[in-house]
Amino acid sequence: MRNFKVVLFVLSCLCGIHVQAQQLEIKGVVTSSDDKQPLIGATVSVKGAPSRGVVTDMDGRYTLHVEPSDKILVVSYVGMKTIEVRVPKSGVLNVELRPESLSLDEVVVTGYGNFSKSSFTGSANTLRADMLKNVPVLSVEQKLQGMTTGVNITSSSGQPGANQSIRIRGMGSFNASNEPLFVIDGVPVTSGNMGAGTGADAAYMNNAKTNVMSTLNPADIENITVIKDAAAASLYGSRAANGVILITTKKGAAGRTKVTLSASGGFSNAAVNFRPTLNGEQRREMIYEGLYNSAVDQGLESPEEYANANIDTYAGIPELGYTDWRKELIRTAHNQNYEVSASGGNERTTFYASLGFNRQEGLVENSSLDRYSARLNMTQKIGSRAEVGGNMMFTQMNQEMNEERGSNINPFLCVAVSATPSMPVRDASGNYVGSYAGTNVNPLRDIRTDYNVGSVQDALPPFGSRFPHTCPQTVLACLHAYGSPLIT
Repeated sequence: MRNFKVVLFVLSCLCGIHVQAQQLEIKGVVTSSDDKQPLIGATVSVKGAPSRGVVTDMDGRYTLHVEPSDKILVVSYVGMKTIEVRVPKSGVLNVELRPESLSLDEVVVTGYGNFSKSSFTGSANTLRADMLKNVPVLSVEQKLQGMTTGVNITSSSGQPGANQSIRIRGMGSFNASNEPLFVIDGVPVTSGNMGAGTGADAAYMNNAKTNVMSTLNPADIENITVIKDAAAASLYGSRAANGVILITTKKGAAGRTKVTLSASGGFSNAAVNFRPTLNGEQRREMIYEGLYNSAVDQGLESPEEYANANIDTYAGIPELGYTDWRKELIRTAHNQNYEVSASGGNERTTFYASLGFNRQEGLVENSSLDRYSARLNMTQKIGSRAEVGGNMMFTQMNQEMNEERGSNINPFLCVAVSATPSMPVRDASGNYVGSYAGTNVNPLRDIRTDYNVGSVQDALPPFGSRFPHTCPQTVLACLHAYGSPLIT
């Protein structure tokens, strides 16, 4: 009898443990607050554990099993506001989701004012700050790439900071420029190549020249608006025949001073293994086989002796080993970016200031871009109906380029896939030796020392002042902007 009581006590403890660990089943329906219709594909999950969730069926119904320790459920649906609700003890949870209204309140910046997306009748796309901040790019054009419809961005050069072609809704002319008009904080800025550069053969580097937009630090951008249709021409005239890209930079806000530090880095390699080639041993074996077959075709008695006697003439083994020309001529390019900004102010005075440094290397030596940027934006209220402000930006860029003429003039890219691995780069003393294809060309030596290296130094300090006044909207003359981009 005593043993029976002990067994009964143990069983009762086990039953208690089983009840404690039992999951709770939650059922319900997810509907829209507008039309009370069920939402198909809504997600119901445990807060902090998105993988522990279910999706509603065709009737908006769901069944979810939760642990006793789970307290909050998250219900979400595309286009609806995500909500959090407590786990009900009853096991039944019906949820109504409200539409997300942020897209309706999106602001479109134009040349004559700001409008909500719903009230703007033209064709425009706006990239907000939250869409741009997580895009790790080094130029304004790269921020636009793949982010807006009807905008095609291509590059004719792989040089860092090279000019990029932007087309909004295709080409408008065969003879005139097809570049859109850039407007930075209300000041139109000419885009495209910045001069012809300096150094020998600079005229052959125009495709690689720096674009004016490369001088703008992407971290200073608040939002970008692309106006595509005739509304652009109505705002800026014939200059906007190919569309307008409006860039609004960051400004200060009243409150405590906020300091932001940012540092990032990365690397890049050739995207495509262009024309795979044989290494030294593979090439030697193939040439040996060709010599052997040639001896057989000639009817020689000993093809092996013929091949052994001639192999070093066509595929010799260098004293320092075979040369991997791809590795010698094409490198892993590194980039680094450092930014610091401060913003703040009070009810009457606000400011935003930033400093930035960016270095970007190309895949070939002596191709790089260094950019130093600084920006200061200040606004001051005068009385209750007037405001004065200033917006200044300075950029200094140093660009190194390799010329991009035909491969017969600048052969290093051609040599990377065609030079023999038996040709050494240097001798045992470390001096450049050898030539390629019977010429006096050592491609690595030419990249580092010859005429195909140029440099460019450009400065773009656009500055301006804005004097908006609090006036009736009908008095457009009260809005005045002044700016003057400078290039040296």
